[in-house]
Amino acid sequence: MQSCCINNFDRDLNFGGCGDADEGFLYILADDEELKGRLEGKINGTISCTEEEHQKAVENYEFFNDPVIHPKVLLEIERRKAQNTEILKSYDLSI
Repeated sequence: MQSCCINNFDRDLNFGGCGDADEGFLYILADDEELKGRLEGKINGTISCTEEEHQKAVENYEFFNDPVIHPKVLLEIERRKAQNTEILKSYDLSI
């Protein structure tokens, strides 16, 4: 289970507390249709959930589809990729 998922930072993209090795951002990079489908199911009522789960699904769905936030997350993924690649190269690994 990814610890750096969309539940762990706010709409202002506070990346604090998300280590560079966390993979939760890959949901956004991959444009995860399965996750979006589950969120849509909770929103439209085809998946039963509590009111709190429904509200969280609405927030998360909006996050995935926000045209301002999405590019910022992609930039953060690229930054982390570059940083991690440099770390691996420092260990004399061929990348």
